[in-house]
Amino acid sequence: MILPQLHGELKQDKFFIFAACDDVYFDDFGEFIINSIKKNTSTHLHLHIYNPRDDQLLLIERLDQVSISYEFVALEAFETAAKRWLCQPPRHIKNPGTISVPKKQNTNGAYNFIYNLLNSTSLKWWTPTNLEYSKYKSTISAMRRGSDKNICDRMRKTYYACSRFIRLNQLLTGPASFLAIDVDAVVRKELEMLPSTYDFFFHRIHGVNARFLAGGLYCNKTTNCLKFLDEYSDVLQGYIRKDYLYWGLDQIVLEDIVPKYNWGELPRSYADWFMELDSFIWTAKGARKESSIFINEQKKYSY
Repeated sequence: MILPQLHGELKQDKFFIFAACDDVYFDDFGEFIINSIKKNTSTHLHLHIYNPRDDQLLLIERLDQVSISYEFVALEAFETAAKRWLCQPPRHIKNPGTISVPKKQNTNGAYNFIYNLLNSTSLKWWTPTNLEYSKYKSTISAMRRGSDKNICDRMRKTYYACSRFIRLNQLLTGPASFLAIDVDAVVRKELEMLPSTYDFFFHRIHGVNARFLAGGLYCNKTTNCLKFLDEYSDVLQGYIRKDYLYWGLDQIVLEDIVPKYNWGELPRSYADWFMELDSFIWTAKGARKESSIFINEQKKYSY
C-alpha cells in the first residue's frame, strides 16, 4: 500500500514527547496523556492521529503545549495484506519420534563419519523453520486477544504501530531530542533528561525471548540518532509498500538495526508497565489497562 498524505507539522526545537493513536484510542486515552503532561511537566506533546474526527482536531487546536499531525487511511487499504495471511498454507510438522543412533565403536573412518553426522543432525532434521508461519500464528493470536472484527483490523493496527515511526521521522526537520511512547500512558512527573552518552535508548527484554520494545524510544539530539530513524523508517516503509504486515513487525526489525548504533537501555521508569510509585511514566500493556491502580491514576487527569 501507499502511505496516505500526511497533514500537520511539528514545530518544536526543544525536548518533546511523541505519541500516536487512532480516533478510538484518542477517546479512550487522549485526555489522560494530554492532561498528565500539561499538569506535571513543561514538556511539549506532539500527537499523530489516524482518521481523526473534526471534533478531535478542534479540541487539540485549542490546547497549548500540544501539536498535532494526522492522516486518513481506509480499512480497505489492508485487504491485500490480509489476503497474504488468509491464504497461508497449513503447517505440517513431522513427529520426530526416536531415531536410533548406533553406539560408537572403534572402526573405520567412514563409520565414525556417519555416527558423528547422525548424532549431530538427527534432531535438527525435525526442527520447525517456517518463520512465515510463526509470524502468521502471532498475528492471528494478537487478532484474537484484541477482539478484532476481521484480519483487516489487525493489519490496520500493525500499520499504525509501524507508521508512527515513519511519520515521526517525516515530521523532523533535523536532529531532535524526544521521547516516543505509547498513547495509553500517564506522565506522572517532570522527566529527567538522560545522558548524552548514547544516541538513543530503547527498552530491551533479556532472556530466552530477548527483544526490543517499540513502546519507548528516547532520542538525543544527534546526527546518528537521525540516521537510525531514517533507516528504521525506510525498512518499515519497504514492508508496507509490499503489503507485508505482520503483528510485531515494528519490534522485530529492530533486532537487525539497533545494534549498528550507539544505543543504551531505556530505564523502565520512562515507560513502566509495572507501575512503580517512583516512575516517571506509567504505561498500560494488555490487561493492565483494566487494573485499578492504573484507572485510579487516570482519574487524576480527567477533563
